[in-house]
Amino acid sequence: MRSSLVRSLLAVTCTLLAAALSATGCSSSSSSASAQVTAAGTVGGKAFSVGSAIATSGGTQASGPTIVVAVASGSEFALTCAEYISSGSSGGELADVSAFFFEITRGGSAVTAGNYSVDGSSSARVVAESVITDASCKNTGGQATAGTVTVTSVSATSVAGSYDLMLTYSPGGTDHVSGTFEAPLCDLPSSFYDQPTTDAGLSCQS
Repeated sequence: MRSSLVRSLLAVTCTLLAAALSATGCSSSSSSASAQVTAAGTVGGKAFSVGSAIATSGGTQASGPTIVVAVASGSEFALTCAEYISSGSSGGELADVSAFFFEITRGGSAVTAGNYSVDGSSSARVVAESVITDASCKNTGGQATAGTVTVTSVSATSVAGSYDLMLTYSPGGTDHVSGTFEAPLCDLPSSFYDQPTTDAGLSCQS
């Protein structure tokens, strides 16, 4: 089982993708169609280079209003808002993905400027994960066990700030990735969260 957010990350329609970008340095930045993000550090034990990113707003029944920033080393998130919303109902998973996302919540209230911790309270916290798939689409990503996201400005249409995250993997290994983000917000409809949360029947797409 995966959250609908992670499933949609892996299930972006193949026709919307260009060739993946290789990770060639310890830090990088992206000014793709939807977001400007910088990153320094590692994901999956390898230096991470930003290829594309997107920021979304919306909410789930469990967490209330959220802001999510998702970053990939390839062009998976070089999408318009409409294309990203459409991708949530696509029917395949992607091979050879290296990506991470963080989700900011504020206990059912709208996200405001401030500091949000991975180990924060239910009223202000961050959930973050990496998504790392191989040629057969097996995901070996990790979860954040420490770190913070600082939101410096937020409105109904944009968000900006910085992040510093520690990701832990099973059975072992850690990553540290940090950077800044400044992005327009793609407002997701409630129907986006109604996508299936299992991987049964999904095909692996290279």
